[in-house]
Amino acid sequence: MKQIGKQQYNQNKRTQRMGLHRNTLLAAVSLGLILLLEPQLCTAQQSLSLKDCIHTVVSKHPSVEQAEERIRAAQARIDGAKSGYYPTVDAVVSYTRLAPLSSIAFGPENFQLYPANNYNAAIEAKEVLYDFGRTSSKVDAEQQNVELTKATANNVKQQLASQCVHVYLTLRYLNEAIAIKDAELKNLHEHLDVVTKRQSTGSGTSYEVLATNVKISNTESQKTDLVANRANQLAALNVLLGEDVATEHALSDEEVLAVNDAAVDSLIHLAYAQRNEVYVQQQRTRAAELNYASLRKTDNPTLSAFFNGGLKNGLFPDMFRMMANYAAGFNLQIPLFDGYRKESQLHAAEAEVSIDKLESDNLQRTISSDVVQAMSARTAALQKHKQFQRQLEQASQAYSMATTNFNVGAITNMELLDAQTNVAEAKLLLLRSDIDRIAAEYTLRVALGTKLYE
Repeated sequence: MKQIGKQQYNQNKRTQRMGLHRNTLLAAVSLGLILLLEPQLCTAQQSLSLKDCIHTVVSKHPSVEQAEERIRAAQARIDGAKSGYYPTVDAVVSYTRLAPLSSIAFGPENFQLYPANNYNAAIEAKEVLYDFGRTSSKVDAEQQNVELTKATANNVKQQLASQCVHVYLTLRYLNEAIAIKDAELKNLHEHLDVVTKRQSTGSGTSYEVLATNVKISNTESQKTDLVANRANQLAALNVLLGEDVATEHALSDEEVLAVNDAAVDSLIHLAYAQRNEVYVQQQRTRAAELNYASLRKTDNPTLSAFFNGGLKNGLFPDMFRMMANYAAGFNLQIPLFDGYRKESQLHAAEAEVSIDKLESDNLQRTISSDVVQAMSARTAALQKHKQFQRQLEQASQAYSMATTNFNVGAITNMELLDAQTNVAEAKLLLLRSDIDRIAAEYTLRVALGTKLYE
């Protein structure tokens, strides 16, 4: 018996050692997997801030790349306008067959005046010496177009940044709204368990269960709408970022610094000085004025020099032999009549200048309206945020009291559900006001001309 007991003891020890080795191996494998997956987990948990979102959109969006290509195209047109400062050189090779042939008779012989087959190989060069400002005015106009194109590119960046802010904040609201609805559904299901148990014990009615189920159905329907809207906003955000439409992002909850309060008139003057649209319109007006000045010089005289040199036949004394030759001189071209083309173009260009100046006046009125509306929206958002904070506090207190009263049978199930719904709605209103408050700050920044992409 002692021998059997000793064998059983040894067997237990071996089993314990094997279990210990197995547990150690599993722990080591688990630790290795954690270390291997840790970078991926960290990456998945990295949040996307609004600032990073705007930076990514502005640096990668095709609209910005298109604007940059337009700048390069405008710069290339400057070189095209400057080509008037350089000579033009052409290589010309020609063959001409002449008939009938002319000749002069001297006694018994006829002297042919030119060969029937004429060959010419020459280099032709021409350079404008002075065109009375025609080329320089074109260069000035194209340089102004470059400045206008650059300013327009900044408008594209600002518009993308504003769009990014709207989509980002909307998606952030939907994420938190869905979380609120999930919490509301959890509370409703817990309450459903309570009223179901009450019904089974005879202390509750089927009406309470039915009313709770209706409340759950309505809340689930609201959540379905939020989830569908979230999918659309997530796709819109990913389209801006240039990523797959289903890519998930953990949005951060950073605050935005409020714009310093000042008199409306001061803010309007600040907006006039900072808004990129004002600068764009100034550049557009300047471009129209330079285009008008360039058109006025289209019929200016042009003084140029020319040179033509090469090999040709048809020259005395041996008209059938290819001989070196050249021609050089000056040419003064004075336009006399162009069929009223310049006059009609000047009328159109003058009208464009007037249109741009009127647009500048209209833009000033629009900026004033933008600033006033943004200030009003921010004031309203701040007031609503404070109001909904108080509303949530009151709704929470009322729900706490309703829960106590329901447990002692002082109020009905519907009154408790109404109190619970009031809390959920107050949370959504406070969340909406918080997002609106942040959005209003960004709207005011845009109205004042603050560059969101910098």
